Amino acid sequence: MIVAAAVLPTPPLLVPELVGGAVRRTAELRATCVSIAAGLAGITPIWWAVAGDPAGPRTVPAAARGTFASYGVDVPVSLGRGPAATPADPMLPLPALVAGWLRAAGGAEAVETLLLPPDLGQEGSRAFGADLWHGRPTTPAPSALAAADRPVGLVVLGDGSIRHGGDSPAPPHPAAAAFDDTVAAAFAAGDHEALLRVTPRAADEQHATGRVGWQVLAGVVAESGRRWRVLESHADRALGVGYHMALWSAEARPARSSPPPGTGGGGGEPAGGHAS
Repeated sequence: MIVAAAVLPTPPLLVPELVGGAVRRTAELRATCVSIAAGLAGITPIWWAVAGDPAGPRTVPAAARGTFASYGVDVPVSLGRGPAATPADPMLPLPALVAGWLRAAGGAEAVETLLLPPDLGQEGSRAFGADLWHGRPTTPAPSALAAADRPVGLVVLGDGSIRHGGDSPAPPHPAAAAFDDTVAAAFAAGDHEALLRVTPRAADEQHATGRVGWQVLAGVVAESGRRWRVLESHADRALGVGYHMALWSAEARPARSSPPPGTGGGGGEPAGGHAS
């Protein structure tokens, strides 16, 4: 069962060995990401990571190993603890590499990465999240990593707009700020419905890779019927890219749909999921 979720970006610049003289410039972003990863590991050390990626649909198992060599430095990563059982895959997709790096940096035990097609629509992403909540998606499918109802943390990987200007990797776009302001506000408020309203067209216009994963999270929250608490929420636009970081946790029991008539009681939330 998914008990908490961390939202994290996927830039290779999180890895200090890859950024050379920009280590200090990227230190705050890196520290925030590692702190959130450690927070999730403190809740549960077993993770599923989800991201939109051209390699999807694909499951990268927790036994996988990779390297950031194609990004300039041979920094090895493992998606699970323990001795290496397989050789490092030099072609491991970036979300899996970042998931493995965050696993080690945050002190988690294992992370299995579920890659989805980046053009998966809003409803498809939501439906995958709903199935993931029940542990039953078919493509890509998680393994028995969470057997026997072991609590699982969901790592939602992807970036916001890459069109903020300055050092951004794509030409500036006038809607970039509004796009990432909307996403940041949704994470800060625990508003999964706002995440579902992000259209593929708007995300594609901003080259925002995070949309699919964000909407999978929204599907998990909606399907869970539980109240979700926002433990942390941060946004950064380092180097002209929108980065979103958040940590949400689910209450142990489903939220109440409404107080009984005449009680006047508050505190319940509509079934179907809510974060606050």
